[in-house]
Amino acid sequence: MKNFADAVAEEAAEVAASSTEENPSPAIHGKLKQKGLDIVPTREERLGTIIAYGGSCQGLLKGCGRKCRKHQERSFSQSGPCDEMMPLLNSAMINGNVIIAHSPAGCPSMIDAVYLLNKIGRLARGQPLEPLRFISTNLSENDVVFGGATELGKAILEADRRYHPT
Repeated sequence: MKNFADAVAEEAAEVAASSTEENPSPAIHGKLKQKGLDIVPTREERLGTIIAYGGSCQGLLKGCGRKCRKHQERSFSQSGPCDEMMPLLNSAMINGNVIIAHSPAGCPSMIDAVYLLNKIGRLARGQPLEPLRFISTNLSENDVVFGGATELGKAILEADRRYHPT
């Protein structure tokens, strides 16, 4: 008996091979749903975007023109930054603030990259370097389900006590 992943892969390969569309994902999802193998599409599939291209620059120029080109060999990728990265970067550029990541401990793990990019951005703009002041609420599973308002309140008070933001 096939496991779920093998069944999904087999059906997806069959539909993709017979599809004439540049992006066979909608047809794949429809076929899988008909067979009771309902899967959630990736963010890139839902939005019709990509987060990576595996070819050469020349191939990208030839194949794209002025349109976005789907990277057809990739079906799943977790290599892009999460949605929290841009707000952290933008917040880091505000002078005198404290960044509070209202999330589980692992979510702001890219804070070292934020620090580096903030430093580069400030140097490029001729702005003074400021230390990155950062606190995480370190939410538990229970906090995530119920909102974690208590943890956020504690983090705000701690940020004020530690850093006295302006």
